[in-house]
Amino acid sequence: MTVLDAGEQTLIPHINKLQDYYLVTCQSGAYELTSMGKMILDKITHLLTLLEEVERTLKCK
Repeated sequence: MTVLDAGEQTLIPHINKLQDYYLVTCQSGAYELTSMGKMILDKITHLLTLLEEVERTLKCK
């Protein structure tokens, strides 16, 4: 929890919401992405890469 600099009480409601949408699951006391969560992460990562490229392109003009 130190990596995000947020306490458990802050994170739990957000983790619960991610579980409600089947994006994360709790296995043996550890949270991990579901297959749907992994797919969405891949799409978001790709989108962020594209947005960074657009930003670099616009700065050059």
